[in-house]
Amino acid sequence: MSLLGSASGISGLLNSATGLVNALKQPRVSNQDFAALLQSRVAEAKQERTPEAQRARLEQSVTELSAKYVGLRDADGDGLLKLEESGLDPKVFAAADADKDGRLSAQEIKQYTLNALQSTPGA
Repeated sequence: MSLLGSASGISGLLNSATGLVNALKQPRVSNQDFAALLQSRVAEAKQERTPEAQRARLEQSVTELSAKYVGLRDADGDGLLKLEESGLDPKVFAAADADKDGRLSAQEIKQYTLNALQSTPGA
């Protein structure tokens, strides 16, 4: 193994470790906190005149927020969130992980959120 190859490997390992430490420093998000992230967007969507327009606006908002959430929390830059990066309660993470691969995509977060909102009275 060359010196350059081992230095590159060490650098990559340090970058990964730094990303993980930064992700672990971020606060956890409980089930209630996760739902609360969308309350203002739900209220905005309810201002639309028709149920179809309300659903469309809510879906657009959830799509945007899901992508933003992944972008903010994705410590290793792979476009997916592992439990450690997500800051979510492990039960919420498991429920949102539709394909059970241990990583959340923005699409999985979006679908979980829309399903949760549909099952919430008054949402």
